[in-house]
Amino acid sequence: MEKIIRDRSIEFWLRYKVFNQNQFGYLRNKSTLSQLLLCYNDWAQARNAKITTDVFFFRFPKSVRHIVPYEPVLHKLEQYGISGVLLNWFRNFLTNRSQCVVVRGSFSTWTKVTSGVPQGTSLGPILILTYINDFRNGISSPTKLFADDTKVYRGLIDLEKDKQILQSDLDRMT
Repeated sequence: MEKIIRDRSIEFWLRYKVFNQNQFGYLRNKSTLSQLLLCYNDWAQARNAKITTDVFFFRFPKSVRHIVPYEPVLHKLEQYGISGVLLNWFRNFLTNRSQCVVVRGSFSTWTKVTSGVPQGTSLGPILILTYINDFRNGISSPTKLFADDTKVYRGLIDLEKDKQILQSDLDRMT
């Protein structure tokens, strides 16, 4: 059931161009290689034109996956066209979870999970993409993402102006 909902949701979002076009993670016909080739092409063109390019690499901390609050994820799902019974299905998928730790056959007490995207699920990666999808809004420098790995770069044609733009973009991201 989860895989069917994942596939249909992705199909719907791709049809309506919901995902950032510079997102290459977990999407059909996109890969780390296709992302890298586009970056390499941009950087090679700049180098051939004798333009220096500054590149910044970011990665959301792995812990972000564990602390993503449910309500903002559900709100984004609703913004992206998920409503009614399906939104309730997502709410039930994310909430009312418990976990325990097993060490050498000994179980801890069960604890309610109050945030985070469930690990090891088919929907987990897509929910992370949904959560970070608009994080690059307002950034004018070229950006390429593979899930939560991000490259932000800019050719420095007018050194002072382009450095200011890039710094402004970095400030928006933090």
